[in-house]
Amino acid sequence: MRSSPSSWRLAPDRHVAVCGNDLVLLDVAAGNYSCIPDGGELLQDLGEHFSLEIPESTFGDALAEAGWITRGFAAQPRAALRRPARSLSIEAGKASAQDVWRMGQALIDVAAHYHGRSFAHLIATARQRRPVQGAADVQALAHQVGVFRALLPWAPFQGVCLYRSFLLLNLLRHAGLDAVWAFGVRTWPFEAHCWLQAGDLVLDDHLDHVAGYTPILVV
Repeated sequence: MRSSPSSWRLAPDRHVAVCGNDLVLLDVAAGNYSCIPDGGELLQDLGEHFSLEIPESTFGDALAEAGWITRGFAAQPRAALRRPARSLSIEAGKASAQDVWRMGQALIDVAAHYHGRSFAHLIATARQRRPVQGAADVQALAHQVGVFRALLPWAPFQGVCLYRSFLLLNLLRHAGLDAVWAFGVRTWPFEAHCWLQAGDLVLDDHLDHVAGYTPILVV
């Protein structure tokens, strides 16, 4: 007989997503993921929010001891990301002197805030440096992404999706633009991925690829 559930909430800067029947957790401070197979039933769907309902057992106590959860009900917001519907299909663009200067500034940002820094530092930096919001200028975004593709081969380090997205995000902000930084997960096999998105437009990846990931964190 299943014991009665007890309400819990995620500890600060922990994030969660349900992939199929699996519950995936992200600890931003530690920069790692954990997965509870068939744990999706522990998350109660409240539309744009969720709550955790964990049976009274040593399982909840173990998660609390590990720092993932704490007692008390809280309706917590899901990772707020518009469902991607399109992606940019552009080639490398022609870079002006100003574009090259902006890319240089973005590389300086990366040198200061990426190499040797924690995942938590990257996320905090991305959150703090967001410019004033405005309507997405698709033509301007497409131009900067084309510039990025043209200049990336000349960058000293190509890196993985985390590096490339962080570099592009800084380039966009030096151009007075912005995007959200989306982190998604999938299971069996487990894989985490990140990309940039403006509204429903995927900037640095293909729509078919990112559609296979469930958002867990949006910056």
